[in-house]
Amino acid sequence: MKAKTITLIIPAVFLVLCLNGCRSGEVTAGRAGTGISVDGDQSDWSGNLVLNEEANAAFGFLRDSTYLYLCLVTRDAELQRQVAGRGLIVWLEADKKSGNRIGIKFPVGMKDMDLPVPKNEGDRPGMRDDRRIPLFESRLKELEIQEPGEDEFTSFLFSEIAESGLAASADLKPDRLVVEMRIPLVKEEGRPYALAQRTAAMVGVEIECPGRDAMRGNGPAYGGPGGMHRGASAEPLDEGAFPDGRPERGMRPKNIESFHAEFTVHLNRQE
Repeated sequence: MKAKTITLIIPAVFLVLCLNGCRSGEVTAGRAGTGISVDGDQSDWSGNLVLNEEANAAFGFLRDSTYLYLCLVTRDAELQRQVAGRGLIVWLEADKKSGNRIGIKFPVGMKDMDLPVPKNEGDRPGMRDDRRIPLFESRLKELEIQEPGEDEFTSFLFSEIAESGLAASADLKPDRLVVEMRIPLVKEEGRPYALAQRTAAMVGVEIECPGRDAMRGNGPAYGGPGGMHRGASAEPLDEGAFPDGRPERGMRPKNIESFHAEFTVHLNRQE
């Protein structure tokens, strides 16, 4: 696959966006070095992020003998507001077996906060960063998990699952959103939120964020019929490929479509 390179005029931290085996939603998780920290800082991922142009977001997948690591980075102002306001759900299914499917909602979003919400639901383009970012950060101490076989999400503080190995972090700045996760690969004592009972060969990953209709109850709940599937095909690009355009300030469209991207992540044995 040939790489495309686009030069940024705006100042930015340089990243080489590449991932082995990327083709039409299929990737091979790279080897995680000792420098991966789940702290919302994408600099650990230099050389291991790939841009999905249709989704206007970059994704990365790494693994070691114990964990699968996931990273999402976007400069898309619309998607930043959507995730901050409505939350992000990551579904993981080891070896495409439904009995292994686990859902993680992080960030959980700000929709259920006891705050005055304007008619446009609090995430309009005009919402100032000095209000939006602190509200977003106030929700980063918790996540929601839907375990295999369950039908509902359960809310946890990170302090309650500190020994489980599951970790997530996010950072929202005026020009970008970064979300990182670390998921245990194999279930064992003290690690109930792992992907499977044994080492998996692959993991199906769906990443989604409900749209406006979904939150009102008259549309797809999590990217179903009527939601926008933004695809998962991508080519390696440097960080300059991130479009810098932002929507003009003013009224948002009445209907905001769901964000939905899918990947099959192949896990090479690295023990």
